[in-house]
Amino acid sequence: MAFFLVFIGIAFIHEQTNESMYKEGLLETTIVPIMIPRLDGDRLSMTVRTEENEKLQVVSYIKEQKYKEQLEQIKPGERCRVKGNLEIPSSATNFYAFDYAEFLYQNKIHWVYNIDGPISCKNTNPSLYYSFQQYRQNQMKKLESLHLEMSSLMIALLFGDRFYFETDVINAYQRLGILHLLAISGLHVGIIVAALFYSMIRIGITRERAQELLLVFLPIYAIFAGAAPPVLRATAMTFIAICFWRFQKKLEPLLSISIVFFLYLMLDPYAIFQLGFQLSFAISFGLILSATWIQSFSTHYFYRLIVVSALCQFLSFPFIVYHFYEQSWFQLPLNLIYIPFISLIVLPFVLASYLLYLILPVITYHLIHFIDPVMLFIHRFLIWIESQLNVYILFGRPSSFVLFALCTIMIYTLVLLERKPHYWIRKLLVVWTVLITFHFINPYLQSHATVTMIDVGQGDSILIEFPYRKAVYLIDTGGTISFPKEEWQIRNSAFEVGEDILVPFLKAKGIRKIDKLILTHGDYDHVGGVEGLLKHIAVDEIIYPVGELDEGEINLFKIWSQHQSNLTFVREGDKWKEGNAYFKVLSPSGDEEGRNERSIVLYLYMERISLLFMGDLEEEGEQKVIENYPQLKADILKVGHHGSKTSTTIPFVSQIEPSLALISAGRNNRFGHPYPKVIETLEEHQVTIYRTDQDGAVEIKLKQGKININQMMQ
Repeated sequence: MAFFLVFIGIAFIHEQTNESMYKEGLLETTIVPIMIPRLDGDRLSMTVRTEENEKLQVVSYIKEQKYKEQLEQIKPGERCRVKGNLEIPSSATNFYAFDYAEFLYQNKIHWVYNIDGPISCKNTNPSLYYSFQQYRQNQMKKLESLHLEMSSLMIALLFGDRFYFETDVINAYQRLGILHLLAISGLHVGIIVAALFYSMIRIGITRERAQELLLVFLPIYAIFAGAAPPVLRATAMTFIAICFWRFQKKLEPLLSISIVFFLYLMLDPYAIFQLGFQLSFAISFGLILSATWIQSFSTHYFYRLIVVSALCQFLSFPFIVYHFYEQSWFQLPLNLIYIPFISLIVLPFVLASYLLYLILPVITYHLIHFIDPVMLFIHRFLIWIESQLNVYILFGRPSSFVLFALCTIMIYTLVLLERKPHYWIRKLLVVWTVLITFHFINPYLQSHATVTMIDVGQGDSILIEFPYRKAVYLIDTGGTISFPKEEWQIRNSAFEVGEDILVPFLKAKGIRKIDKLILTHGDYDHVGGVEGLLKHIAVDEIIYPVGELDEGEINLFKIWSQHQSNLTFVREGDKWKEGNAYFKVLSPSGDEEGRNERSIVLYLYMERISLLFMGDLEEEGEQKVIENYPQLKADILKVGHHGSKTSTTIPFVSQIEPSLALISAGRNNRFGHPYPKVIETLEEHQVTIYRTDQDGAVEIKLKQGKININQMMQ
């Protein structure tokens, strides 16, 4: 209780002092990079500190290759004179999405600094900390310059930096549940400290001096290793243990980790929101509390490895499912193979190779080059498993209640592991299973329908969930329009709507399959996310408008055909039912010219509410629809063509008489959508307007004629 009160008090102080002295707009100042700058294609990002000692997140887009070569020389601790604009960080605009503004706030950063123009830096007597950071940066650049598969692995295991991995490789490690093996933790620190200690003893240094030298070494190593939560936890615990060892005092591991946990949160209360902090301490506490039980389970190394791996998976489950929504059932067997491989072979090889590289770089290069094909094969094999085999169980994001209950049961189970009889543990595991099962089936117990306008920027995507989740429809996927780039501009982690917005959103909701993917037409801002979606979510049927396909559409169909989804072309008059919901296609007839005019116009009647989805249909098409269907009305209108001036005319709105209008448009888009005249027309007809550029994602729950609306940005 005392710790809790102290933590609340210190957290309150941090919260009150976490504010900015700057205002939005132009700023010319001197900055000091406090971390290693990141260059990814034509994008520079780095965390800096200003003359007024405030942290900023720098983002700069490079226009010419020669400037990129200059920026690659920036080092931590240098003083740089810059000019740019302070911008408010973007908040999450979709439900369950990563909140960048909140992330920066928890790191005491309030602004994104968009630098416009050259960056002039001088390296003037860096402090000891920055000298270590510069050495770390130089060593990582040397390893990267080897251009080998082992380079990124060596950088990760030596310096705690996973930036240099290919995106596909790091995704495979993460989704398969073995990403922790690329993080520097207690195992790495233990091996290095033990090797140094026994080496010093061998060359004649006394035990006491060796212990004191290790106390000097550990803080320096923490900086070299990236100072991430697992690194700080492991080095701090080792530091405390050596201190007690030096003075011949006994220290219980539980007390050691409790001290580190307390001090860490006192220095940075916001760390409790970091996934790395949560996993590192949860697993460490769990293993310490269950150490006696593990030791009594078996003396055989392999059996203990099974128990420890299973326990780690149990301890990490609530956090992994909350942040990533799914768990790989292949994680346990893969860890049983990969943990010994990394611990007993790769890590010692990396440490020995790096030390040899400092002395004999040419010989070491050939040695690493010899082993490189092995890691290349392993990484390609992991990518194949991740992409081709269905080794995941999708749970969706648990509610706060379920998450709290799972964590409570987890803690109580660890306490009971030290006691007998163990039948209470079996009862708790039954409760754990019931909770997970309840969470798993909860969407299938909801009696209302849900329509969500997803914020995909300048594009369209609408999700329809039927009552009791009897079916799931997705209308369009949005898409990121990209332009040709030179090789130096291409980013390793480029943004893609399908994989970066749609797939995480659907997984967070626990959606494992799309019954119908309705693509209103072939414009990229409506279908560009299809490929990314099909890689991760099964789609039973793709619905597309009838008509002559152009070359761009044919190329898209070739890509989509690689996935096992049925393809159906629809035209005006087609209709079907899904449960008690009624669908009818009002357009196209098949003889229209142009993609927009061939848009699918879809009428839906569900839960005594009528909805009309207009695709990108423009004025001529709207006139045709109301002429063909003079009695057509709709309670909810998805406005056509993002609210452009060529759609949503007065005659059309007058006949449809919607009470609610949905407009999907990107913030500050170059097309000026939605057009002011469209907004004026809707307001004159007393239509309530929701638009993604202002409201973010909009969720509409429908039940028996009642509408309940929840918008992401209030």
